[in-house]
Amino acid sequence: MPLRQTLIFFTASFPYGNGETFIENEISYLAESFHKIRIYVPQRVAKGVARPVPSNIEVYEISPCSNVWLRILALVSPLFWEAMVWDLKRSSISVSFFQAFRVAWGVYAKALKINKTVKPLFVNQEFNAAETVLYSYWLDESALASALIKNDFPSLRAISRAHRWDVYENMHPITYLPFRPFVGNRLSEIVCIAADNVEYLTTHFPEMEKEKVGLSYLGTLPVNAFPFKSSTPFHIVSCSAVIPRKRVHLIAESLKNSSMPVLWTHLGDGQELKIIQEKYNSNFYQNPFVSIDFKGQMKNEEVRRFYSENKIDLFISLSESEGLPVSMMEAQSAGIPILSTDVGGVSEIVKENKTGWLLPEKVTAEQVFSTLQRIMEIPAEERKGMRDYCVQYWQTHFSAAENYPKFVKILKGERL
Repeated sequence: MPLRQTLIFFTASFPYGNGETFIENEISYLAESFHKIRIYVPQRVAKGVARPVPSNIEVYEISPCSNVWLRILALVSPLFWEAMVWDLKRSSISVSFFQAFRVAWGVYAKALKINKTVKPLFVNQEFNAAETVLYSYWLDESALASALIKNDFPSLRAISRAHRWDVYENMHPITYLPFRPFVGNRLSEIVCIAADNVEYLTTHFPEMEKEKVGLSYLGTLPVNAFPFKSSTPFHIVSCSAVIPRKRVHLIAESLKNSSMPVLWTHLGDGQELKIIQEKYNSNFYQNPFVSIDFKGQMKNEEVRRFYSENKIDLFISLSESEGLPVSMMEAQSAGIPILSTDVGGVSEIVKENKTGWLLPEKVTAEQVFSTLQRIMEIPAEERKGMRDYCVQYWQTHFSAAENYPKFVKILKGERL
């Protein structure tokens, strides 16, 4: 078996911008395990000051290329039509040929753009294919590009993670994600971040080789839990982008009739934040028992510090769709129980009455409020025991120190 010491890592933006913060937990383990790492990001996101990365990591941009030319190349590519045939034969496809073709054509052209940047590394023998791993963080055009490059250099090992929007077709206006059977069968492995992802991919795309679809949870660093105090106000925290999918407004709606002292702190920014703030400031709340604190955008280390320095009784998420949120892992490591909608892989971290409570996907504010009332009435001794179990559950399932060394072995094709 070849010694895999070089990693080519495709991200959506990391280390630029504020996105993909969860890679920050993983990157040091990758750097320790590979001699050389190249991160490739789209040229459009490579702006501003990049976050620091270990010294053996170099960051490159995907080279620009004419989109018209790439689309022409896609049309004359036998692999494009082979992949399209795979899709059109899918038992689960629910869109017309023209809808599928339009989406697939654009994705394939984007993959060729990546291909034209990275493939020459192997053609010119700058990198040895037998010693290299291609790693796409998302099951998108980067994963397709990896599959195409591996088709030309079979000794390459090519891996893609799979999360949420890149797994569930019903998350998209056109319910179609192109080339899943083709990519799944050409990659070395697809590594899902939740068991729910594995089940969806293997049942929704039966043409995909099931043995190539595996599971490896993401992980977080530990947070020193704030000492337990059974005191008022009952402190609820949410941490997410303030966008429609996250339904942060529903938290506000559910709290407005509380007759118990509650402090709700939200960590995160987004397009709906001002709307929620304006409602709160314009007599939406006539409730002296409820206080709200919008902290805005915070760095990951700031979020972790906030958990360790403040009494927090509950983490809440009312999102309409999820993969398996890293934000919940961080809260759980601090001993904070979770109240969440039962979507995606959330039930893999929220165990009913053990690490938290689950709500239906189409939950109402009244249902949330009723559950909150019940939680706030739980005796202090029971709440303390639940907090301790949260930390234990995190340690055995979502610890970075446990999960990422195992994931590196998967990347390299070594046996666990």
